[in-house]
Amino acid sequence: MITLTVFVEGESDKEWVSSLLPRAFPRPDLDIRIYACEGKYKALRQLNDAEKSEYPVHLAEKTINVALVDADAPNLPDARRELTDRHRLGHLSDRIFFTVPTIEAWLFADIDAAKNIAKKAIPALDRIQFPDEIPNPYFLAREVFGIGPRARMAGRQIIKSMNLERAQSRSPSLREFLAGIAKLLGEDRYQAIPDAEKLIGRRLLGQLINETNPSSRILYKTLAGDRFTAERLADEISQGTPIARQYAADLLRVARELLAREAALDNKNAADGEGNI
Repeated sequence: MITLTVFVEGESDKEWVSSLLPRAFPRPDLDIRIYACEGKYKALRQLNDAEKSEYPVHLAEKTINVALVDADAPNLPDARRELTDRHRLGHLSDRIFFTVPTIEAWLFADIDAAKNIAKKAIPALDRIQFPDEIPNPYFLAREVFGIGPRARMAGRQIIKSMNLERAQSRSPSLREFLAGIAKLLGEDRYQAIPDAEKLIGRRLLGQLINETNPSSRILYKTLAGDRFTAERLADEISQGTPIARQYAADLLRVARELLAREAALDNKNAADGEGNI
């Protein structure tokens, strides 16, 4: 039996992670325990104490302790730098995971699931491309799902119904959490982003960049804050680097969502037109 202990900040985090992990890792040999620690720093301290303790978990062949806390930063690299520079917990970097910027962002990782649970129609949901870039997902979640027990219940329903492959492809922080847990469990799930570069074709993608944009124009910004000109991006694509693969994946994702939005708008206009006949 493997005991996986996750230290989180609050009760909402506990409920949502308790719904997420059994879905992501449906293993009969896995005992999942989630503890709400009343804040980010208490969760990190609990993890640090647990890793120092030599007291074994009864009946467990293996124990894994991790913490999942809000990044309170716009991206994962900034959050990890704070972990090392301010908290001096770099030695636990493979056991500490972040929601970016807060865990409420994950509720919008699968927009269809979020819209199905929303208490009212909110057009802004269709404009969310990357949940990790929502400026304040906590307040957006309050507007869309309500507050208190209602919001926690909505979160559980979303996580139980969301398409995990779609969600982790749109949220780097969710993908890192699932991939990190999988690695600690000895699995290779959630490790790779779908290879959109191959689907588009490296040569075609490179030609598209070279022909469409001035070489000095900033064409791509990563979640880490790195900016790429068309010339530099074309070079990344020609070499088949991870940046090229991430750009191709983002390009396909945005194109898919734009086309889906246009199709939904066409359907609505057609329905409105039929109603006016």
